[in-house]
Amino acid sequence: MNQTIRSRIEQIKRGAIPDGYKKTKVGIVPKEWTEHTLSEFFDFKNGLNKEKEAFGKGTPIVNYTDVWGKRGLLKENIKGKVLLSKNEIDLYKVEEGDVFFTRTSETIEEIGLSSVLLEPINDCVFSGFVLRARPKKAGIVKEYNIYCYSSAIMRHEITRKSSMTTRALTNGTLLGEVNINLPNQKEQEKIAEILQEQDRLIEFKEKLIEEKKKQKQYLMEALLTGKVRLSGFTDEWVVIPLGQVSDMSSGGTPLTSKQEYFGNDHIWVSIADMSSSGKYIFDSKIKLSNLGLNNCSARLFKKGTVLFAMYASIGECVIAGEECCTSQAILGIVPNTEKLNNEFLYYSLIQKKTSIIAMQQASSQPNLNKGLVQSIQIELPPRLEQIAIVNVLSKADDELDLLQKELEEQKRKKQSLMQLLLTGIVRVKA
Repeated sequence: MNQTIRSRIEQIKRGAIPDGYKKTKVGIVPKEWTEHTLSEFFDFKNGLNKEKEAFGKGTPIVNYTDVWGKRGLLKENIKGKVLLSKNEIDLYKVEEGDVFFTRTSETIEEIGLSSVLLEPINDCVFSGFVLRARPKKAGIVKEYNIYCYSSAIMRHEITRKSSMTTRALTNGTLLGEVNINLPNQKEQEKIAEILQEQDRLIEFKEKLIEEKKKQKQYLMEALLTGKVRLSGFTDEWVVIPLGQVSDMSSGGTPLTSKQEYFGNDHIWVSIADMSSSGKYIFDSKIKLSNLGLNNCSARLFKKGTVLFAMYASIGECVIAGEECCTSQAILGIVPNTEKLNNEFLYYSLIQKKTSIIAMQQASSQPNLNKGLVQSIQIELPPRLEQIAIVNVLSKADDELDLLQKELEEQKRKKQSLMQLLLTGIVRVKA
């Protein structure tokens, strides 16, 4: 970011108006940009409501999740179906260029999220959880519509028009009152072009990540079962119950009514903590005090312990990156290090997740228990081969982690660029 843009941002933060800019109802923008309300460009309509039995087959329907999940909609993105009469189809038919807004949500942040239909879809309709904005005159380029409602200023304007009590945009009249500043159509096209290129880069990175995940899954299935052997290893494997090569115990939860049981003395891992972690876990949202640890069945697990979910997210697995304790929903597994490497166990349990869930279902129990986990059969090569397999899989994890960081950085770059372009802080040559 050059000094001119930095200076412009600092001026706006102070409430000053940079040269060539003006103050409007919805922020400071270039003087050439024009002020409007959405009602100048769109006719609004609430979507279709049908009984539950009507869904599952019939004509395509744009649902809340479609709009929430993608800023630009193609035919392939529309998965929902609904049985309708011809009259209903005619009343709620969508057209290329229609803009859809999420009408209701549990949170104010998810109200008024938008998506644009980028291609025609025969006899497609839209649901009652969505508001349709149909263009009635030129002025906003279709591709610009993909992005222009996502800036911080526009999001504030849209959510401000929603009902705080019902968390809903009750009708198109409210949305039509939203103020918007617009560059000319040539500049709109250029802004959209730049942001679409950012989206293509993000999509490419996402596809690459998915391909790497498939490759890792193949490696796990091949290497952890002995179907494929690494060079130099020929010794036979054994199949053995996990309980014979490890010690394990579950955690505990102190009385939640006792505030003094909670503090900053010990990491206390929950299922939610595990789900948001990677291979290793180093922290938890909630921590126990020494008093709390001493007044429940939780015990301290050493660094390197394999933590295994028995409830809710059954089969979820992480390795303790620090000394920690856990809730009773989690089993701490300490391998016999002479026979079983902890990382090899981690990968083995992940690879077996589907069969473990099936085992739990067959037991007619709502959750796993220590006895069932002890009975899990582990394919066990000699320890040196375990370490060699772990090295291969760890390298695959490192590659995925790097790609994921690159993806997050690309998303941050796009978000920053979008805010600068959609407010005119950064200008483009049309």
